[in-house]
Amino acid sequence: RRLVAGVVAGLVVASAAAGAAGFAIGRTQQTPVRSPQALGGGTFPSPFGNGGPSFSFPFGTTTPSTSAAVPKAVTRSEAGLVDINTTLNYQQSAAAGTGIVLSSNGLILTNNHVIDGATTIHVTDLGNHQTYPATVVGYDATSDVAVLRLQGASGLTTATLASSPATVGQSVYAVGNADG
Repeated sequence: RRLVAGVVAGLVVASAAAGAAGFAIGRTQQTPVRSPQALGGGTFPSPFGNGGPSFSFPFGTTTPSTSAAVPKAVTRSEAGLVDINTTLNYQQSAAAGTGIVLSSNGLILTNNHVIDGATTIHVTDLGNHQTYPATVVGYDATSDVAVLRLQGASGLTTATLASSPATVGQSVYAVGNADG
């Protein structure tokens, strides 16, 4: 029982650290834009087809810049990320998601829903572009977190985690598996 409680506590702390890392990356890359033309605001048609509601994107005083800061933030964080691809027990369907590298020997933090029901898990490290089979070390379905271990991995670049106070209106950038 103590081991399970320790793993769950570790997963919750690691999940909070992952959120802080994403926030820190966004905070360091924020560039205010004050021109309404640069914001691209306006009313957009419904994504649900004819007759659906339209959506308004209000003009604001701060928005993330589309300058080189975004690619720089993505490049800096990508080396500590992984793409996760799974085969599910249900009719051999597939699922995908993203994780962060916690240790150079292949401990990965991801969401439980990414690996829930998986019969096989393959993880591609975005730092070295190698694909590894993975096993589940532990998970907490209620908190939607899971830890994986990559088989045969070593020397991986770990995610850089940071913390700073949040302020309303700050921009963050999400980097993830496009298939997940």
